[in-house]
Amino acid sequence: MAQPGRLYLTIEEYLWEEQRAEVKHDYFNGQAYNMAGGSPEHSQLAVNQTAELRAVLRGRSCQVFNSDLKIAVAGNSRSKDEKRAENFLTGL
Repeated sequence: MAQPGRLYLTIEEYLWEEQRAEVKHDYFNGQAYNMAGGSPEHSQLAVNQTAELRAVLRGRSCQVFNSDLKIAVAGNSRSKDEKRAENFLTGL
């Protein structure tokens, strides 16, 4: 995703490029890193875990999402320029 010699991607650039990427990436400190592909066993484990978690949380104010949802975690050192990220992601 990042071009050779390019040192930093803004959050907006990362999200723009991620829409066109063939593989998922994680964004950290202005860099995009390839995420590992999942095996069928890993996928089944994730589905089972999500189903169990959703059943336990039913009727509460919590929500369960899968790994396809992009988030910016406020207060996390991995969320560079948190306010911009929060504004951008909530505007989607």
